[in-house]
Amino acid sequence: MPFPPDAKLTLEMERFILGSGYYLHTKVITGPTNTDPVELEPSLLVRLNTNTQPDALARVCSRTDLEAYPEVLYPVRDLFELTGPSIVAALGLGSIVVGDDVIITCPDLWQHINPLVTSFITTVAAIGAYNTSILVVDKFPAPYDLGMDYVISSGMVTHAAGSDAIAQRYNLNHELYCRVKDDYTRFDDLSEAINKLNSVKLEAQGLVNDYETSGSSFEGDETETFT
Repeated sequence: MPFPPDAKLTLEMERFILGSGYYLHTKVITGPTNTDPVELEPSLLVRLNTNTQPDALARVCSRTDLEAYPEVLYPVRDLFELTGPSIVAALGLGSIVVGDDVIITCPDLWQHINPLVTSFITTVAAIGAYNTSILVVDKFPAPYDLGMDYVISSGMVTHAAGSDAIAQRYNLNHELYCRVKDDYTRFDDLSEAINKLNSVKLEAQGLVNDYETSGSSFEGDETETFT
């Protein structure tokens, strides 16, 4: 990939507190007047969730990261999935089918994003590859949350319900990281949140500086005396 001079990266960094958690919403402001070239737009490197940890912003990409890690691309990562112990149990019984209605009581973060909506309503688009999750038609307001109240039904018949739903990106290939343009990360510790905010600023500047670096900056002659 070419690395032209005069690169720029514009980030919006929203900070807010919900309950006992500290949230950092980092968003790349796109468009040539804000971020240029377009290769810099998906420059937030997200560590994808595992069974023991949620999605989290790992760092603003380095120049090497831009080539090393995949970008979130349609349709795979725009298919969000819902899992959780009670959903896995219902899938094992064959209770949930494509076309079922899904109603999720919005957690605090989702209500912060859209205060006018208390329930997120969507439809089962497919059963996950390992029969442990469902894929839904509509993208979740934020790509990761857990411990959510939900009901999956067809008409008046409830197929599954509980308070243990986990919303997450669809990660079929079990990748560890991906690049995105927009991220919400939760911190339990205020110092950790502040440190991440400061790191993001330094890393963003570092990416722009590195992106503008070319071989011509290395060329030249100089004389140094070392004693």
